[in-house]
Amino acid sequence: MANPTFLSLTDAQGDALSDMVDSKTGVRHWKKGATKFDSPSVFTRYQQLHEALFELISRMGGACIKVGGLNVGVFALNYQIGATEKVFAGVAS
Repeated sequence: MANPTFLSLTDAQGDALSDMVDSKTGVRHWKKGATKFDSPSVFTRYQQLHEALFELISRMGGACIKVGGLNVGVFALNYQIGATEKVFAGVAS
């Protein structure tokens, strides 16, 4: 599996995403120019974003790669190839 690449946005494209909900994830983009006087407040928006991202990550079954020193481990995860559901038990070395 290749490492993900991130879309390079122009300023105009970034501005157009301000306060919009991403159609693929349901996560709302950060509002440009948000201040402490907005409702919800900047802190609340920040927390909502984190909660939405944590929810998306948890749906992946906790899959992540953990690197420490020379040891590499991969947590257990469920995944799907086509219509076939698969399970990876995880590994540590």
